[in-house]
Amino acid sequence: MRCSNMKTAINGGKAALISLAAMFAFCAAAAVLPASPVLANPIFDGWYADPQIRRYGDEYWVFPTTSAPFKKQTAFNAFSSKDMKTLTKHPRILTTNEVTWAKGAMWAPDAHEVGGKYYLFFSANDAYPAGGKREDGEPQTEPGLERYGGIGVAVADRPEGPYRDLIKENSACPQMHSSRFVVSMTS
Repeated sequence: MRCSNMKTAINGGKAALISLAAMFAFCAAAAVLPASPVLANPIFDGWYADPQIRRYGDEYWVFPTTSAPFKKQTAFNAFSSKDMKTLTKHPRILTTNEVTWAKGAMWAPDAHEVGGKYYLFFSANDAYPAGGKREDGEPQTEPGLERYGGIGVAVADRPEGPYRDLIKENSACPQMHSSRFVVSMTS
């Protein structure tokens, strides 16, 4: 064997040995972990899905789906922070009281600042017919609710609201599936 080939073989063996040692260390560490770790939200208390983060000026804003069972997701909270370590909760920035066409849950907010106004796009209601199943696997039990499923738009002067329903109806054509929609914004 030539010296250069031998050096390559030795270095390859060292790399394999280091990889093997790393694998054993990982397995040993995994052996001491609990079988079912408790999951928690890393930045604020509660379970919040679909978080969307924006930066307005020197503040970060988080707009998540509310921490509640599907049918009780009737309001949005927002969170603000200058450092993403200390968060301020802004409760109920938009509720189904302001969105009169919303007959069920609201979820998946998406915020945008345009021309000094803050727009909050969101999904509301079930777009599935009675007897169908939502994405979470739960059955849709209310007949006729699929006529109201759609995308809403609310507007506010500040990111913390209060928001008001901008178009006063969902922007999805009722004959279309909820994954295909048309959004119309008016100024």
